Amino acid sequence: MTDWDLITSQIVKAMAAVEDAHLAGKALKDEPTPEKLSEFKKQMADLANDLEDIKYFMEHEDLVFSDDVADALSQMFTGKPAPYRKSMRG
Repeated sequence: MTDWDLITSQIVKAMAAVEDAHLAGKALKDEPTPEKLSEFKKQMADLANDLEDIKYFMEHEDLVFSDDVADALSQMFTGKPAPYRKSMRG
């Protein structure tokens, strides 16, 4: 997966998380219950995590790219991705 593919997939995931958080917020507003508050908090935490992933990849493009190159070369020569990365796997 290229950096661009990785970033766009993270954006799509974050957009879905925004929708889920919005629906949970609407449900909480319509009928406040402890369960709905817990669901809203969970959805907001998921959204925050997705946004952190996007932020990481955008701030560390060069690092992620070099890891992708190392993975591609390792895949060519050994049939496996590189065993070590400086950046998180997407």
